[in-house]
Amino acid sequence: MKAKAILRTALVATAVTGLAFTSMGPAPTAQASVATCQNVDTSMKKKLRVGDSGMSVMLLQCVLQDLNFIVEVDGKFGPKTLGAVKTMQAWNGLSIDGVVGAQTWRLLLAKSDRY
Repeated sequence: MKAKAILRTALVATAVTGLAFTSMGPAPTAQASVATCQNVDTSMKKKLRVGDSGMSVMLLQCVLQDLNFIVEVDGKFGPKTLGAVKTMQAWNGLSIDGVVGAQTWRLLLAKSDRY
């Protein structure tokens, strides 16, 4: 029963965001951005939303990749980053607003093994 609920939540999140999640390991773009993510400053946790750019967005994208979301680490908060954020928010009972504030940062960093 619990597995069905998780699957249902994943399907709803995918429908809402248009993005899928993979449990098959890091996305292909993760391989290209390993060096970038190894050098990212983990103190750069500011409130983020679509259209933002810079080191804080790169940190967000590295954490999302660590959680097996398919996003490119380019420092630009665009549609793929937004979809991954909304999916993570939906899966964890947060408000699905696509804004990465204190609550979303806490959740992302708690789930990440690397950051």
